[in-house]
Amino acid sequence: MAKTLLVLRHGKAEPAESVEKTDFDRELTARGESNSLVMGDHISQKGLKPDLVISSQASRALKTARNVASRCGDPPLEENETMYGAYSPDLLEILMGLDDSVATVLLVGHNPALENLVDELTDSYDTVLKTCSLAVLKTTKKKWADIMHGDFKTIEIQNPRDLDPTV
Repeated sequence: MAKTLLVLRHGKAEPAESVEKTDFDRELTARGESNSLVMGDHISQKGLKPDLVISSQASRALKTARNVASRCGDPPLEENETMYGAYSPDLLEILMGLDDSVATVLLVGHNPALENLVDELTDSYDTVLKTCSLAVLKTTKKKWADIMHGDFKTIEIQNPRDLDPTV
């Protein structure tokens, strides 16, 4: 079974300098909330419902993941402690460790690791993921453990404002 990777940057968060919280604890703004719901609807409407959602434990990423999952049939959600502050090789390791019964996985996390991961998996090196932007990647590989750099094709990169200019 071919694999689909959905890569989603967390929604718009409170500015770091305007809150008395750590970066890890920053919450989504109202725009971040609405954008994540729009992206969840988009994923669902495209028939890309994930079998599994893996999210950074940071507040803004986890809330984004929960919002998206709520619009996609509430697939299992794993909180991954290594995704906050991760580098692209860390994300690749997470993917390579997935059970092969997972056909479609959604990763929700942070830049620059997400952009770098997409670049490496697609050999594109020009990916831009604004807040709550989604990259849809596909590979013909049947086993997650076999994926390597350049094995994926970009199907789409979608920004929530392109779907709904009011958000």
